[in-house]
Parts: sequence; C-alpha cells; structure tokens
Amino acid sequence: MNRALTFHFGPGGATLSWPDGPSLRGVTAAAYYRVEGKERALRLTRPDHATTADGLQITWRWDPAEDGSDVWLEVANVGSADLVLDALDVFAVRAAEGGALDLGSPPAGWSFYQNGWISWSPTFARHVDDGLYTDPGTPAYRRMHQPHWDPAHGSDLSSEWVTVIKSQVASRKSQALLLGFVTTGDQLSEIRMTPDGTGLIARCHLDGIPLRPGEGSRSERLWVRAGPDPVALLEGWAERTGREMRARVPPTPPTGWCTWYYFYGENTAQ
Repeated sequence: MNRALTFHFGPGGATLSWPDGPSLRGVTAAAYYRVEGKERALRLTRPDHATTADGLQITWRWDPAEDGSDVWLEVANVGSADLVLDALDVFAVRAAEGGALDLGSPPAGWSFYQNGWISWSPTFARHVDDGLYTDPGTPAYRRMHQPHWDPAHGSDLSSEWVTVIKSQVASRKSQALLLGFVTTGDQLSEIRMTPDGTGLIARCHLDGIPLRPGEGSRSERLWVRAGPDPVALLEGWAERTGREMRARVPPTPPTGWCTWYYFYGENTAQ
C-alpha cells in the first residue's frame, strides 16, 4: 500500500488514515437484497473473505491505487433460488456502528462537493451548516435532482458518483478526502453524508435487478484518496474515470450553441 495511506482491518471494519489528513474508523460494506419479497441485509467488515447468507455470496475487495485504494464488492448467487439486488454499500462509516470520520474540525466546518445528476442539477461545494446552499424543501424538487432521494433521510447531502470533503477550519489535518467511483457502466452510484458527519456512504443502486442461481455481479469501483488540493482531487478523478471507461477524445472539441440540446435536440439560437 502507498506510504501516504495506512490502514488495517479489525472486528469493526477498516481504519484508514493519511499524514496531515483525514482518518476514518469502522469502515464497512453491505449488500441489500430480497428473498421471496423479504428485505435482507448482509454486512462485511473484512476484505477478501467470502460471506454467504440466503445463497448470496459477497466479497469485499481492496486494491492499492496510486496514493489511495480502490474498493468494490463482488456478489454471486450460490443458492438455488432467485435473489433481487437493491443496493451495494461499497464503503460505509456509521457512528451507530462505531464508525467515525475525522477531518480535524467539527462537521459544521466541512465543505461537501455535490455533483449533479443531470445537466441542470445543482453542482457546487456545500458548506454543511449554511442554509443558503440547501435545496428547496419540496419532495418533487429533491426527487428530480436526487434520483434515489429517501424522504426518511431528506436532510442528507448527496452527490452523484463523486465527492470531496474538506474542513474549512484551519487544523492539523489540512488534506481533503475524495470518494469517487471510477467505473460508471452498470449502476447509478452516489456518495451520501449526514449533515452531522455521523454517516458517510458510497452506494451503488441496483434497483431490484434479479440475480439467478449461478449468476454473479460486481459493484462499480470506488477510489478513496486524500490530498491538499480539492480541485486537483476532482481533476484526478475525472482523468482516471476517463481512462477506466475508455472515454472518446475528439480531435477537436465540439462547438455548438448550447449543451446537448444543440447536438441532439436540433435546437438553435433561432
């Protein structure tokens, strides 16, 4: 593992820390699924160890990646009955389960980058305690801009695919934390955090897809890293995601009147 990141696994999950940077304790993973219509959850605390329940076998993978780590889940139906997959929590810190996220200051002093879901969804860095950046409190608005918005957790901060969290208060921990999915081919994924910092989850939504006996699947791959420059972290994530997904690079940038409306909707300035 890169010298900038140290981590170990214990009975309560993973502990990660960076010099002069964030530290996380009690990092776990989980799968949410259904068996004959009944909702089930399977939690994992250590990597590379297959855990099985109800015929669902799940393995938590960690792999060094530059100055951080890649994290993902592999699942397989090793039973004799169909299963339904709802969500995979690739990376989760929950205070209720003994987890903790330390950025060197109270959560009220943190900034959380929110990546929008569609072209006109709000994308910005949110100050956790600043009401100016709070979405309008109507269910219709939040349902439109947060495709997996949960009314039971309506105050949670949610970012599609990637976020950077950084303390705005001067402290010994000057580095920011990046959680970003670098593959995007099979599931819509989000990073969700509670305003009080007691919960941080990187989740892949599978939306009830069936997993039949003998079939397998995996989550998207999450990149976890830290650094002093939040913008550089986002730029590095974007570059790596482009490589992982084999992004097309045109010889010249496409030029048009506006966004996809011009290229796909045949809209013009007239």
